Amino acid sequence: MLKQLYEIFADIVSLLKRQDRLEKIVEKQGQELKELSRMVERLIYEQQRAAEREAYERKLLLLEMENRLLKEKLQLPPHPQDDGDEENRK
Repeated sequence: MLKQLYEIFADIVSLLKRQDRLEKIVEKQGQELKELSRMVERLIYEQQRAAEREAYERKLLLLEMENRLLKEKLQLPPHPQDDGDEENRK
């Protein structure tokens, strides 16, 4: 009878230790999940900004092409500051 009580007590202690280890693991994984979530949010934000910049640059290029085509069609002389503007854009 005493041996059975000891075994039950030993099982309880073992289960409590295991529960403590598992709780620590769950806590650590929760922290890692929060960190990964923040990283994903940051990547999404950066991807959106990159897409916006690319759309802006495409629009700017189309406007520059349209401007050049109009100048060519109308045979307008180039603007005297065109050379300086290209250097400022780079």
